[in-house]
Amino acid sequence: MENSAKKMNSENKYRTIAVTVTPFIILGGICIGLGWRYVSRAWNRKPKPKLARSMSFSALHGGKLAFERLVDYHNYGGKSTNIDADIKKLEELLADEHPRFKEIQRVLARLEMSRKEDEAMEVLNKALEKARKQGKPHEVYELEILLAELYIYKGDVQQALNCKCLVEDGGDSDARRPLYKVIKL
Repeated sequence: MENSAKKMNSENKYRTIAVTVTPFIILGGICIGLGWRYVSRAWNRKPKPKLARSMSFSALHGGKLAFERLVDYHNYGGKSTNIDADIKKLEELLADEHPRFKEIQRVLARLEMSRKEDEAMEVLNKALEKARKQGKPHEVYELEILLAELYIYKGDVQQALNCKCLVEDGGDSDARRPLYKVIKL
């Protein structure tokens, strides 16, 4: 009898401990699981998509485009060896369904360095007419701005000011428009 009493006491002792500790173990497991889920989501977080609209103020004033142009000038150095390749690349970029205007601007800068802005203007005018026929207002606006930049670079400021993107006032969300209008002074 004594053995059975000791056995029952030890069983009760372990049962009490098990009943007391079990909820803490379960809650601890849930907390660890939720914490792991939060940390793994933070590690695998996808970057937010960047705006694909006109150049933002931060991009214009941050100096990234100017720095890229300096790097291009250093690499390119005004050499006329890649002119045909640049014109082909410009035509390919403009033929895309969703053109990458920053890349187009870099190619245009290389063509400006080699004094081939007339050929670039012909390609841009063709793409501009195509975009107008397809009814893509954002693409038309961006191409007109690039064309105005080429006119200004070439020294034909009056022709640049006649571009529709500078004549029409569609809001000042683009920092380039007021800048190009001031150039006439």
